[in-house]
Amino acid sequence: MFFRGLFFVILKNEMKKLFYYLLIIISGGFISFFAFWQTLSYEVKGETVKTPSIVGKSVKEAEVILGSKGLFLEVNRGRKVYSDYIERNKIAIQIPEAGKIIKKNRKIEVILSKGSKRDKIPDVLGLTIEEASKKANLHGLKVSRIATVYSDNEEGIVIAQSPESGSSGIFNDKIKLLVSKGKKPNFYKMPDLRLKPLIDVERVLRKMGFQFVVKTFANQIRDKRVLFVKEQFPLPGYIVSSDQIITLKVVMRESL
Repeated sequence: MFFRGLFFVILKNEMKKLFYYLLIIISGGFISFFAFWQTLSYEVKGETVKTPSIVGKSVKEAEVILGSKGLFLEVNRGRKVYSDYIERNKIAIQIPEAGKIIKKNRKIEVILSKGSKRDKIPDVLGLTIEEASKKANLHGLKVSRIATVYSDNEEGIVIAQSPESGSSGIFNDKIKLLVSKGKKPNFYKMPDLRLKPLIDVERVLRKMGFQFVVKTFANQIRDKRVLFVKEQFPLPGYIVSSDQIITLKVVMRESL
């Protein structure tokens, strides 16, 4: 009986130890599972953002844009790509692309542009429109738009271009030209030239910078001293520019 009672006492103690061990194992597993679940839940429910577009931006501009979204910039220093559309050293590719939903604190990888593979933009300043177009075509470019302004340069001469000569990172295969219209004309109120001697009228018009043509009803008369203005176009009182051509019809005094 003594040994039997001792056996039950030892068995009872061992059962208690086993129970404690199981309790510790179960508790540890529960704690580990809870920690794992919390981590997974945070990953799944973590705050997300939509990736902004940073293609065409400089590295500094992209850092500011990404920073405002809780993202970071990572430049791929081992790779660059040629681009006719993105200027040299600006962002040509972003990974992931714009519009993707991602977690905050992620890095956005970017690849920079090496600029265009084509030749540098030629200098067409000082050329006529036709000459500039031919030179642009030789470099794989087309003249896309021509604007005109008054300037001290001769009419029809290219005075500005976009992109500027020497550029290599261009946005497309087109070049825009700014062309001179010549000097800006002065504007005058047309005086009444009728019944005045042609010699005096010509002197006045030349002084004002006008071009004019003289038409006579008496073609056989060559002496301007006997000719007078009978009709004029534009008529007196009209506002005309100094580059406008004035037409004078003249006759001898007797025909007035």
